[in-house]
Amino acid sequence: MHLATALVETIAALEKDNSTSERETAALRDRIAAFERSAMLDSTTSNQPPSSDDLNKKTTTPKRIRSQRGPSATSSGGQPVHTGPTLMPVATSDMS
Repeated sequence: MHLATALVETIAALEKDNSTSERETAALRDRIAAFERSAMLDSTTSNQPPSSDDLNKKTTTPKRIRSQRGPSATSSGGQPVHTGPTLMPVATSDMS
């Protein structure tokens, strides 16, 4: 009889510890979720000014990649001997 009472008391104590641990685990999971939500926020995903961003935080936007093309051997623009159409000056314009 004494053994059965001791087992019942031990089981009750373990169930109490288990329920306490479950409550603590739930509270810690809520804190982790809150930290993860705040870690994902920066000025691009929230209503905060860019000056509030952490400078050490990794940015989510990729950096712009420069073109892989090298410089050309020829100069840019049209052909040097082609002057193109030009309006000739007139004494009186149509706009006056």
